[in-house]
Amino acid sequence: MPKVQALNPVKPRAIRKKTPSAGGKTLEIKNANQKESIYEILLHRIINTDYKPGQLLNERELCKEFNTSRTPIREVMIQLSHAGYVEIKPKVGTYVSPVNATALKYIFEVKVPLEGIVAELAAYRITSEELEQLERVFQRIETCPKEGFAVSSYDYHELDQEFHKICREATRNAFLIKYLDELMLKTMRFLHYIHYDPKELEWYTDTLRDLLEGIKNRDGERAKTAAILHNTTFIKKLSEFFFGQGLA
Repeated sequence: MPKVQALNPVKPRAIRKKTPSAGGKTLEIKNANQKESIYEILLHRIINTDYKPGQLLNERELCKEFNTSRTPIREVMIQLSHAGYVEIKPKVGTYVSPVNATALKYIFEVKVPLEGIVAELAAYRITSEELEQLERVFQRIETCPKEGFAVSSYDYHELDQEFHKICREATRNAFLIKYLDELMLKTMRFLHYIHYDPKELEWYTDTLRDLLEGIKNRDGERAKTAAILHNTTFIKKLSEFFFGQGLA
């Protein structure tokens, strides 16, 4: 299994389609930690492909937008570079990193077994309150319209992230949470990039239901098996969509 690079952690939050955008106006960052706020805003734009792969990020324009000096902007660029989201070319500029299917393949070589571990640990460690939250999220997923799971679809997109976030936090394992939060962000960037929109969702609710039942019954092995099946089926469906759309 490839080694997982220790990346700068991002606060686990849902990445919405709508991200903060200046629209030519100055953004006032009122957070005490200005650099963290700028980092999160730029990261969200990259994840949602508001900033396209290969796009040049103009430091001067960003300074004007965030009403700040170049120092915090450059520090944020270095942080984004370490996380693999931008490429800094000396004396040339900073460019948004490319997106490719090979990188996603490596991500899932790590992500699939880790998701299995998350499910197993969650089955043993989840609290009654967290389990109730998980069940409520799944009930909302089941009642969502079944026209598709486009990453532009707010309900499915948000609920799916919320379901898995509860599972990750239930493990009480900071390392798992950190790595899977980062892998989730990189996966979502790829899905936004290819405009992922499968039309058949029965596999999704079926595998997620089995995962929930495993956790609910404190059956770690069943939860682990269901989580792995959920993720491997997702990879299969994603591959069919990717190659079927001629995107490869």
